[in-house]
Amino acid sequence: MAAQANQVQIDALNGQIADLVTLVNQLQNQINAGPAAGAPPPPPLPAVFARDPAQVNQVNLLNYNDRKDTEIYKNGSTALSGDPFDGTNLTIWLGKVESRARSLGMLPLLTIGGHLMTQRYADMTKEQVCLAALAYQNQQGRNAQNASILYNFLLASITDEILAKVNTEPDRYVLPIGVAPNIVMVNDGTCLLKSIIDHSITNSRSS
Repeated sequence: MAAQANQVQIDALNGQIADLVTLVNQLQNQINAGPAAGAPPPPPLPAVFARDPAQVNQVNLLNYNDRKDTEIYKNGSTALSGDPFDGTNLTIWLGKVESRARSLGMLPLLTIGGHLMTQRYADMTKEQVCLAALAYQNQQGRNAQNASILYNFLLASITDEILAKVNTEPDRYVLPIGVAPNIVMVNDGTCLLKSIIDHSITNSRSS
């Protein structure tokens, strides 16, 4: 009799376990399937005033697992309008750089010692620019991400001749970031811009 009673309890427990497994599977299937058909969509995030999408959350990092942030990176990295910069009409070209940087919220990146590089490049040395770049690159924040976008669109907006000139001094814009033995070499847009400007000025003086 005792054995029969124990078997009844065991069978009851097995039945409860089977019911729980079925319930868990049903819940997992619902999660995998997403919201139920006809369910209202989640409410949109409250609007934040910005004149350009890239300016919405300048404090936060771009999340490259998010399609919207990836689009900001891709669109920001495209070449400037017009012909590639060939070393002439520097002021006009820097105006285009400044306009793109403003739309992407990058002007703080280009402000060194209280001066905007696109306007007062003669008032800053390459050493000052490099120190500023090393600071934000090591912080690994939004400015470091913006510097990568800046690097991309500058590189896409110059001629091969200008590229050949700046490539004679890659250490000016390829920076060692981190602490040994974990140092990585990073392309920096702010330093690249300073190098482009300096080589253009040198070229115009020698011609």
